[in-house]
Amino acid sequence: MYIQLRGLGGLLKTPSIKIRHVLCLAIANSYDAEQDAFIINGRPCRITLEDVAHITGMPCHGKKHVPSNLDDNMELWKKLKTVMTPITFKGLLAKMKVDSTPNFFRPFVLYTIGKYVCRTKEEYVDNKYIGIVRNVETIKGTNLGQLTLDYLMDSVKTFVNGEAIWRGIYHCCR
Repeated sequence: MYIQLRGLGGLLKTPSIKIRHVLCLAIANSYDAEQDAFIINGRPCRITLEDVAHITGMPCHGKKHVPSNLDDNMELWKKLKTVMTPITFKGLLAKMKVDSTPNFFRPFVLYTIGKYVCRTKEEYVDNKYIGIVRNVETIKGTNLGQLTLDYLMDSVKTFVNGEAIWRGIYHCCR
């Protein structure tokens, strides 16, 4: 209920998506960097925020997240991390189980970003997302749909440039 009161109830309603990896690979390989579009049947196609909203049910309004300097978020990072250096999913789950209402929200949002919004093969959340949860009152103003779209497109570009085999493509399409 607290998550709904904070304006992120849509995260609880995100549908399960089953996408075939072969299809993801074919679409990623159709990306043309010059046109910044996927070329399908000879026509450039772009993924829009409306597409993200329809496919994922993710909220697609609010401000775009700009990663902040880790130094700005160091105190919060120290609260959220476990004994290990990164903020792990396991550590976030443990914090959600023991923390009360306002403190539960930060680990929940970071966990959701790492597991669903910007999926990763790692067992931790990238530190660049800490700024999103810095101020609990402004979390609901983050455009999670844009965050998803940016992550997907960065992953496609990385894949097409040969810098990664499946990085975000595989994990975005799970």
